[in-house]
Amino acid sequence: MSPTILSNKDPLEDLIVSFPFSSAMAVFGTGLTIASAVVIATVYSAFQGTQDDNPSTILLGTPTISSDGSTVSQWIMGGVVGNSYLLKAVATLSNGVVLTSTGVLPVSSM
Repeated sequence: MSPTILSNKDPLEDLIVSFPFSSAMAVFGTGLTIASAVVIATVYSAFQGTQDDNPSTILLGTPTISSDGSTVSQWIMGGVVGNSYLLKAVATLSNGVVLTSTGVLPVSSM
């Protein structure tokens, strides 16, 4: 599945990116929740000469899991203008199943 393209982010702003898993979780039955989650950031694409050599620095803190246990959220900060970051949320469910969701976050001066 192709990643979702997210709205442009200005490098000066902080924002939250959320990854809903409820639809994917429903396939495995009812009563499941996200037990743990991580978000990984890599460079998806960059204009020549602008590649961010340390893309994980856009992750601010650790991801949180919603109170209903179905969504992973991650604060994002900074970023290098001209880079698009691939954000990958990896959620482990209460039954041990691992699900992923991806989004591409472009950074530009708006």
